[in-house]
Amino acid sequence: MLDESFFMYGEDLDWCYRVGEAGWKIYYLPDTKIIHFKGESSKKSDIDLILQFYRAMNLFVGKHYQKRYFYFPQWFLLTGIWLRASLTFANKFLSRIWPGIVDFVLLNFSMLLGIYVGVYLRFDFFPWQSYLPVMLVYSIVWMGCIISTGSYFSKKFSSLRTIYGVSLGLMINTSLTFFFNQYAFSRAVVLIAGFLNILLLAGWRFNLKILARLDIFPFNHLLGHSLLGRKALIVAPIESGRKIAEKLGENYQTGYDVTGIVLPDEPGKNQETETGIPVLGTVKFLDKFIEQTRAKEVIFSIEQISFDRILEIIHHSKKQNIHFKLIPNSMDVIIGKASVEYIGDLPLVDINYRLNQSENIVIKRAFDVIFSMLAIFITLPEFLFIRIIKNEKIIKRKILTTDLNQVEILEFENQKLSRRQKRIPSLWSVLSGKISLVGSSIVYADKSNADHIDLKPGLTGMAQINKKNPEFLQDKKKYNHFYMKNYSIQLDFEIIIKTLFNI
Repeated sequence: MLDESFFMYGEDLDWCYRVGEAGWKIYYLPDTKIIHFKGESSKKSDIDLILQFYRAMNLFVGKHYQKRYFYFPQWFLLTGIWLRASLTFANKFLSRIWPGIVDFVLLNFSMLLGIYVGVYLRFDFFPWQSYLPVMLVYSIVWMGCIISTGSYFSKKFSSLRTIYGVSLGLMINTSLTFFFNQYAFSRAVVLIAGFLNILLLAGWRFNLKILARLDIFPFNHLLGHSLLGRKALIVAPIESGRKIAEKLGENYQTGYDVTGIVLPDEPGKNQETETGIPVLGTVKFLDKFIEQTRAKEVIFSIEQISFDRILEIIHHSKKQNIHFKLIPNSMDVIIGKASVEYIGDLPLVDINYRLNQSENIVIKRAFDVIFSMLAIFITLPEFLFIRIIKNEKIIKRKILTTDLNQVEILEFENQKLSRRQKRIPSLWSVLSGKISLVGSSIVYADKSNADHIDLKPGLTGMAQINKKNPEFLQDKKKYNHFYMKNYSIQLDFEIIIKTLFNI
């Protein structure tokens, strides 16, 4: 009955059109309990699904209108469809990057003002055109530092993180005036621009929150919920989820806006709790529900869902910039370096992975680059001895990385070499970013019984230095989860030292 050419989008439209063409009439049941809002699925979908939607519309036009309306140019309809698709893509793209555009404009404005104050008022000329390339370099440095603090991700409207990023960029840009003469502003210009950046970039975020709190149009509709109403999903059985939602709703100051309940395992889609909170479905589709509801936090109740399963869900959702919290059964539960937020008598334990925070991603990559270069330099004599004197071959071996994807790393072919010697060429794979210095155990792609890998492979790691533990195989994933939860550069140093000295 349904045309399989239409997948996910347009099959109902095509079916209804064919029913009408066959002379039948279509009636809608007035007491239906399910309402489909026009266009809502495409508005909240990923870009690939939106593209699929407009392809379906293209298919519909080609199937039904090509012959019937031969006098009406088909290309005109298709142009309209793809023009609408382009506008949708542009709107989605701009909605994600507009804070960065605002910041970039303000960064350059502050530098122009700095040049005016630091140069024009002193020397009576304003050479802003010659400073454009220099302004671009300084803006890129500032933008990079702001990005590293997470100000364009989960903390998009955090004034404090923006101040931290601008201050970090100010220190770097000030140092540029000493080491790179071709990009050197007057230090007075840099200081003026830095001070203005703190005021302007943090200021517009702060003022936007104030406007949203005052419920002033259009900010109440555009930003009110996302800024102040912390949109949250609750992963729990229906009754437990209802009680948690009530607890969160009792304390207005927390600003939690529960947009739905997600069930751990049992079916329940399109149900509704007594409080009117929709039951969206099962945890299997959590990522989809996060995208649809634009939730910023996910709160787990550990009823009917194991902690290992929770950690697995967090790992797979790491790119969505979501805050994860856990409601323990009792307060004798300790989870790493967790922070606890109390909503009345309800404790919410923060269980986000530190390793997935944008600033820590930058720090870890910088750590890998710097120390792999240092290690390559230190091991160069031994590498040349093995490669040239012993004439050992270097081969590429496929290993499994996160989500069981495959990458190639360099190794010496001779199996008689020690593991340390064999992996000396792998330092180049660390430098290129295929693996890390500290990570999960390296698993070769030809291993048929490989488990799911949550952490990028590394030359060493918590699991590797604990291989002598009799419960190693059972605790291997726990070591990786502990590392991701409690990551710090000090922890990397400690693991490397223990590896070198076999402590």
